[in-house]
Amino acid sequence: MDQKRQHAGGKTANTTAPALPQTGTPNLVSLNEALCAAIGARIRVTVTSPVSTTYEGTLMTADPITQLLVIATSPPPTDPSVTSLSGSFHIIPIASLASVPTILSIALSSQTSSFTAALPALAPLPIAALRAREEAAIRAIKERDQKRGKGVTKEAQEIFDALGKTLPVAWKGTGILVSDSVLVEPPYRIGNCRATGGGDSALSRVRKVLEMELKKLELRRASANIKLNDTLPAMPKNGVGMRKGG
Repeated sequence: MDQKRQHAGGKTANTTAPALPQTGTPNLVSLNEALCAAIGARIRVTVTSPVSTTYEGTLMTADPITQLLVIATSPPPTDPSVTSLSGSFHIIPIASLASVPTILSIALSSQTSSFTAALPALAPLPIAALRAREEAAIRAIKERDQKRGKGVTKEAQEIFDALGKTLPVAWKGTGILVSDSVLVEPPYRIGNCRATGGGDSALSRVRKVLEMELKKLELRRASANIKLNDTLPAMPKNGVGMRKGG
């Protein structure tokens, strides 16, 4: 009996299953590292599910977070000036790999750490243009922030935006400084305008523009109220059309 147990135990110890990558194991960590290092190379992989299939192509990316890799099965471009691949792309779960992928050819030269030998060729980034876009975006954000009043009402912001369509405006506390010469203070009516420089001509012009913009705002509010009333259901008059209880 003991001999049979020892014999059976020996069989179990000598039988080893193929090492497949499993989440959370050191094997998967080393596989992720190998895949990341092989990005851009031509590889051959075999998946086990849903059916056993072999893919051969260029490894485009290997994401250790989503545990997915992307392979372009189109042939590599012969023209080094081509910067993109066309054809079929396959998204493959790393956990479905039957074994470690076989590297067929390395896209990057083993003697250099640069990307000049990558296939497809990598175009240089337009650093100057990107920085210019970044600076323009930052300026636009700062300008929008400067035009947003602090501690003012919605109506005050509407008046500021309306005046800003025809005249240079800036916030000065809760007041609106127009053309650096006239200050419009709350509640932002014609009588709340006072000259800070530029004389009566600038004050008169700002008052006319303010009066015109206030009328436009009133018309827009009235139009919005009419549309709102049109969407409300009509109420019955003198009880006509109302159902009696009982």
